[in-house]
Amino acid sequence: MRRLCGGVVLLAALAVTGGQNRAAQDQAPVGFSFINVAREAGLNAPIVFGGATSNKYLLETTGTGVAFIDYDKDGLLDLFFVNGSTLEGFPAGRAPTNHLYRNKGDGTFDDVTVKAGLAESGWGQGVCVGDVDNDGRDDLFVTYWGQNHLYRNTAVGRFEDVTRAAGLQQSRMRWNTGCAFLDYDRDGRLDLLVANYIDLDLATAPTPESGLCRYKGLQVACGPPGLTGGKNILYHNRGDGTFEDVSEKSGITRASGTYGLGVSTFDFDNDGWVDVYVANDSNPSAVYRNNRDGTFTDVGVKAGCAYSQDGKPQAGMGVAIGDYDRNGTMDIFKTNFAGDTSTLYANSGEGLCDDRTFAAGIGMNTRWLGWGTAFVDLDNDGWLDLFLTNGHVYPEVRQLKTEAGYAQRKVVYRNLGNGRFADVSEQLGAPVTTPKAGRGAAFGDFDNDGQIDIAIANVNDQPDLYRLKGDTRNHWITLKLVGTISNRDAIGARVRLVTGDVQQWQEVRGGGSYLSQNDFRVHFGVGAAPRVDRVEVRWPNGAEQTWENLQVDKFHTLTEGASITKGDSPLLSQKKGTASPQDARTQALSQYLSGHVAEAIPFLEETLKTSPDDSQVTYALATAYAQTRQPEKARATIARTFHVTPDSAAAHLLTGQMMNRLELEDLAEAELKAAAQMDPKLPEAHYLLGQIAIFRSRFEEGLALMRQELALNPAHAMALYRIGDIYVRQSKWNEAIDALQRSIWMNPYFSGPYILLGKAFSKTGQAGQAEDMLKQAIDFDPNNKSAHYLLAQVLQQAGRVEEAKREFAIAERLQGDIK
Repeated sequence: MRRLCGGVVLLAALAVTGGQNRAAQDQAPVGFSFINVAREAGLNAPIVFGGATSNKYLLETTGTGVAFIDYDKDGLLDLFFVNGSTLEGFPAGRAPTNHLYRNKGDGTFDDVTVKAGLAESGWGQGVCVGDVDNDGRDDLFVTYWGQNHLYRNTAVGRFEDVTRAAGLQQSRMRWNTGCAFLDYDRDGRLDLLVANYIDLDLATAPTPESGLCRYKGLQVACGPPGLTGGKNILYHNRGDGTFEDVSEKSGITRASGTYGLGVSTFDFDNDGWVDVYVANDSNPSAVYRNNRDGTFTDVGVKAGCAYSQDGKPQAGMGVAIGDYDRNGTMDIFKTNFAGDTSTLYANSGEGLCDDRTFAAGIGMNTRWLGWGTAFVDLDNDGWLDLFLTNGHVYPEVRQLKTEAGYAQRKVVYRNLGNGRFADVSEQLGAPVTTPKAGRGAAFGDFDNDGQIDIAIANVNDQPDLYRLKGDTRNHWITLKLVGTISNRDAIGARVRLVTGDVQQWQEVRGGGSYLSQNDFRVHFGVGAAPRVDRVEVRWPNGAEQTWENLQVDKFHTLTEGASITKGDSPLLSQKKGTASPQDARTQALSQYLSGHVAEAIPFLEETLKTSPDDSQVTYALATAYAQTRQPEKARATIARTFHVTPDSAAAHLLTGQMMNRLELEDLAEAELKAAAQMDPKLPEAHYLLGQIAIFRSRFEEGLALMRQELALNPAHAMALYRIGDIYVRQSKWNEAIDALQRSIWMNPYFSGPYILLGKAFSKTGQAGQAEDMLKQAIDFDPNNKSAHYLLAQVLQQAGRVEEAKREFAIAERLQGDIK
């Protein structure tokens, strides 16, 4: 973190010149205020991070991020706070964990961390949100000094840690910080960029006692200058649940600077391909320009978006993106270290940045050390304001009277609409002026009142939630974009909004602020405008759509290829005139993917008339028939896809498989029985019927069906596993052991048989083998509560009490009701 700043005195002096009219604007009534509702809302778990009074390593200083995420799809923003650790560590089961708070819709939140499977500990850093598998449910990625974690949203209120399965295991210790999901190759799947700070090894890193690292005479944590910088990572989504590290071949590692922290996506050059900004500490920041061929070039230095106005690298922390001057280009705001200014880069639209820090009135503040930040219209007047979260990096500065303190106030700049901002922090008063050691901040409308609220992660303190009370005279509109051909979250989409002769632009962005994720919904303040005349959306894949006459003071859902829900504010036009067959296909699929299954059927049928070989539309139609309980039509559609006759055994099997995946067990069973009767030697039919029988507690029937499947396919690992499961339920331990061992021989990479074997070995007095099996299960699935609980029982029976307590604690953390 750069500690020096020069050359600002003359510029600051020039910035204070101005007429009486501008001064009068600076003192205009603010028109909005904040209330800190965190305690009443139930956001009470403290965020632990490093030493409270002094720090030995820089690792203890960076703090954590926060994300707004509607994980349960109820239309209410939930909150995820990343947590940290200390050098001393914690006793087993008592380490601080990340926290997921579910929004109850009444101004309060429930802590559902354990229930959701997210109670992870460690040196947490940042978080980003994205629907990586396009299933309509947002997933979570959490960065660490150590191993990152990807959590897949399973739609039952829980997340599954799929880090290993997704290929995101790291082979060495890395200090991962900010992150963002993005679709850089426009294939409809979200890729992932992860910034890295320092290649930190605590065994060799210098400490304050070395005398090498001082800040204004105080011994402080060393770095980042003098320490090896980390390299950013880009992962490409393969579309099969796994990611490929393409950092080298994409050019991401060839940046002008290092020590990366805050990350945000944006379209710097407005070419329809998503770019990325990374705020670097003590180094030139990076603008990764998308070359449209799978590679990036860092143009930050060349474009003038990397240094201060006097040509010096700054200690960049957080980043905000927005069109503050309403000229159609995305501008950049970066928070920096104390003794320096934050930096405002105006995007010229010609591939260059114009440093407007002092001209905009922002260069006056040099006392604060900034972190989380955003461009946000706080009074809904149609001009983007600025919010900054602050807090010093060194707890030791409490000893200095010349500093603003370790805990610092926020800074709020009101956009005056003339290219300048006014600092209205003091006019706002508490909680803005209440000192806190803030770090990450996320921006979103948690109570759906059209005002953007702010969640803040503080260091060694409870979090804050600032509820905004905006100017009720002004109107607003919030747009939720849903991709169908593009990625589901529409990250990378660009929105143009027109009210009268006023135009505004916004984007859906991954990442942002400092180590945080803002609400994906796009919010516009529209002042006194009674309606929105026109909304134009450029989707991440380049397609464009237009809507007209949208109501204000309302949330609207814009689905790619479709009109607004139930005909309100209908789609005006697709680009290039009347609907083409491709446009009709897009609308049909978007109706289906947005959950309007029955309504989508006639559109899908019509599309298939013109494109009978379209497999995606065919599958969607077959699924829609199944979901509306029309098995004959579903089977006929599937049969056409696979070129079999509708009354064949194969058609019944394929239909049964689909019904089973949709959890339509009665329909699935009927189809599968028909398939087995028509062709008793048809693979999979007996297994699927046996699976349904077991789930319905018809164990003897399930056992017979699994044996029938094994007679056809002796290497069917899952059939052996199901047989072992039945024997465990019946306490037939030796039979269970035989079946489960054979299942592992056929497929050694599934944790289920190991867990059941652990139980069976334990029941037969084979404690050593039970322990081995359960540890193997945990290695495959670290968050499996049953494996930890059974292992704890085995260790307790062996008299290894402390080890047992540790496993019990882990199990209780993963599932609070396990005793």
